[in-house]
Amino acid sequence: MAVSSRSKKTSKIVSEMFEKYCSDMVAYTQYKLGDDFKQSAEDIVQEAFLSLWSNPQILESIKEKDHKRLLVSIVKYRVADFSVQNEDSLLISLQTMKK
Repeated sequence: MAVSSRSKKTSKIVSEMFEKYCSDMVAYTQYKLGDDFKQSAEDIVQEAFLSLWSNPQILESIKEKDHKRLLVSIVKYRVADFSVQNEDSLLISLQTMKK
């Protein structure tokens, strides 16, 4: 089965975004979650990129200058969702950091 040109275009866009923004997004996510959640920060960012790749119609419908803004929004929402789902763990981590 051949990969459609749309999929190739999306793959190229996501690949370029990954190279440009991945490390900054992981650093931001880890900062928001704390040092105890490094793997979770990496997972959140990876899921954000997968979301972009899985929804080519969204990514291809916006201007290139807005790609980073879209990625940042996805990451922020995923961090908020993670924080709500793991509130107890985050509080324990925060308390440990204060000691």
